[in-house]
Amino acid sequence: ILSSANPVAEAAASPNSMIAGGLLVLAMGLPLSMIPIVLYPLFKRHNEILAMGAVLFRGVLEAMVYVAMALTMFVMTTIGRDLGAAESEAWSAVLVGAMDWMEVLLATVFSIGAVMLGWLFYKTEIIPRWLALWGLIGGVLYFVAPFAVMFDIQNLELSLTTGIGFLLAPLAIQEMVFAVWVLVKGFRRDGIEELVKI
Repeated sequence: ILSSANPVAEAAASPNSMIAGGLLVLAMGLPLSMIPIVLYPLFKRHNEILAMGAVLFRGVLEAMVYVAMALTMFVMTTIGRDLGAAESEAWSAVLVGAMDWMEVLLATVFSIGAVMLGWLFYKTEIIPRWLALWGLIGGVLYFVAPFAVMFDIQNLELSLTTGIGFLLAPLAIQEMVFAVWVLVKGFRRDGIEELVKI
């Protein structure tokens, strides 16, 4: 719907799809935002300031952007009901433009938080160092992409398939490998025991 010529009209015509999309954004984003919050008690034993920074960027700010994106999607379903074609096209441009900028903002705060988490994982060794280093390097590369996109206003879309979006791939893949690793192997017990001793 968001890539159609008139997303506001499309969302008003089929609101269930847009509402489901907004709920999926929340279902993905809020658990992601909880990772640094859940790990804060462990990470603060190593570096409390960095642990709090991860909570701020990867937790609070990231969650706020996900909520703003979902709310924008929900607003599209209601705003187009009483608008004519010209007005709904104008609102579509505004709201889709806002979503584009939210994606850039999300990529920025996500990558800053990812670098903090990567460093904390690397130093605490509760996951293998190679996986933490991959996340750290991926976070730095991911950080470059939104800034490059910000200065190409004609093509503000930030995805793996456009322009500099290939910089997103290392961290995107690392996040999936990290999730599988933690589900299958869990955190390294000796790394956690070392943190508990501190």
